[in-house]
Amino acid sequence: MIRAVLFDFDGVVAKTLESHARSWQHVLSRYGIQVDPRDIALNEGQPAIEILRAILAKNGLQLPEEELQELVRQKREHYQQTTEARAYDGVGDLLQRLKAAGYKTALVTGSIRSNMAAAVGEELLSRFDVVLTSEDVPRGKPHPDPFLEGARRLGVKPEECLVIENAPMGIRAAKAAGMRCVAILSTLGPEDLSGADYLVESISQIDPSAPYFR
Repeated sequence: MIRAVLFDFDGVVAKTLESHARSWQHVLSRYGIQVDPRDIALNEGQPAIEILRAILAKNGLQLPEEELQELVRQKREHYQQTTEARAYDGVGDLLQRLKAAGYKTALVTGSIRSNMAAAVGEELLSRFDVVLTSEDVPRGKPHPDPFLEGARRLGVKPEECLVIENAPMGIRAAKAAGMRCVAILSTLGPEDLSGADYLVESISQIDPSAPYFR
């Protein structure tokens, strides 16, 4: 029986892909790189430095670790100053319905809290029982560690958790953790999210009375 719902952030709770892509483009233009938002979506869920490494590898470029860290810092600064990200319609209503039905909730993300706060504000973040970021676990998605730690902090077993994701890395992490997974088609197509147990078009379609909650 499902007792807790674990949400990813980017592409699930908030529409952030365009803002992330714009900020990565801002810091990588000097290298002649054209950032493809799909590459970000496919690697979403990992810490920013891993997304950067994936973009650079695709473009045949290797940089020293210090330079990678500086690029991540510059990207984070640009994102927080310029983001036009916002919460998806229906997020607040879903959280309210889950609370009323007795479900525990967690936000489990490869992002950092300051990025999330810049996008949706602290008030929305405070409505989750647990907020777990890339700063809280040594290994991020696609490893199961973030979701397992989320379950531990909520006081539930992995098999009692429903994960809401939108990216392959997150789906792999959820399944490796032994959790049921619903994927939202917000940034990628069904062919990219085939590892999920269920697919829905948007977060507003997540229904506590649906079969995946039983």
